[in-house]
Amino acid sequence: MTISESSLCDLWADLYPKVYGYFLRRLDNRLDVEDLASITLTSFLQKYRQNPDKITNKHAFLWKIAHNQLCLFIKSKSKTFLSISLEDEIEDNIDTGIDLAIENERSKELQIRIQKLIKCMENHLKNPELIIVKRIIMDDEKSTNLGKELNLTPENIRQKLSRSLKKLKIKCKSVWLDI
Repeated sequence: MTISESSLCDLWADLYPKVYGYFLRRLDNRLDVEDLASITLTSFLQKYRQNPDKITNKHAFLWKIAHNQLCLFIKSKSKTFLSISLEDEIEDNIDTGIDLAIENERSKELQIRIQKLIKCMENHLKNPELIIVKRIIMDDEKSTNLGKELNLTPENIRQKLSRSLKKLKIKCKSVWLDI
């Protein structure tokens, strides 16, 4: 089955606001939201164009791509302590050395906030939930591998992860928003 360009454009026009809203509810930077929405839809449309017959549930497939993009984005942000604007500022004032000291303090503050979030996780999540969140989010382990280890299906692992993250967002809201 071939897919016309106009049907792909219609699909883009239909899905973009939904995907944009999904990311907007989870992130506070509109530029990041726009980038993630575009990346997600581009990836979805490329895969859908290649094998339209293999994708039986378009919406489930799209939301899986969106979720994976969000996880990759969050993981990449957690490893990067300096934003581009801060790096430029530090390069402009490198001879003073003061900006580097300030950035070190910010990194320390961020590390403290992350430690608070981990402590909050440990206080509010039961052992299987805690293991799932730590191993999938922090260690980037696949749900299939973890499922085999914990004698759970990958779908069950993903469901527990989703519920755990929702619980953390509510229970650890003050710490969650600081990061």
